[in-house]
Amino acid sequence: MVAATDKEKKRLAEKHHKLLAELSKQPANSTCADCGAAGARWASWNLGVFLCIRCGGLHRHIGTHISKVKSISLDNWTTEQIEHFSQVGNTRANAYFNPHADRHPAPRSDRDVERYIRDKYERRVFVDRTMGAADPSVVGAKPPVAAQGEASALTRLHELGFTDVR
Repeated sequence: MVAATDKEKKRLAEKHHKLLAELSKQPANSTCADCGAAGARWASWNLGVFLCIRCGGLHRHIGTHISKVKSISLDNWTTEQIEHFSQVGNTRANAYFNPHADRHPAPRSDRDVERYIRDKYERRVFVDRTMGAADPSVVGAKPPVAAQGEASALTRLHELGFTDVR
């Protein structure tokens, strides 16, 4: 019985990794949400953003009460994390956390990037509260209505051929 449970966990982890790989290939998610570096391999699942290794480290440094960072290929993700993360992505997160990126571009130096990340996610100084957008970092909140052509994480898993998704 234990072997079956381990087998199920492994299959679920494989499904999650496949979905994360698919999400990371989308143009908006293929770069770091903070500095724009190519090849984002890390993610803050609660903020819903893909990150490069440098920004992922800076997110870890600001603490898990702000950003919960995981590798998109090395760490195991729960179904709740996958579902929340897939509802956000770089485009939606940046539309909330820095809707006027032209006014607040990402700096280059590590020290300045850390300050930028703290301003963006911890202090939320770039958020335009007049826009009335929902905070994408609120886990368990009703997800935003998917745009035409978008699907939930569970729907995507079904489309990939996985029929035993809970």
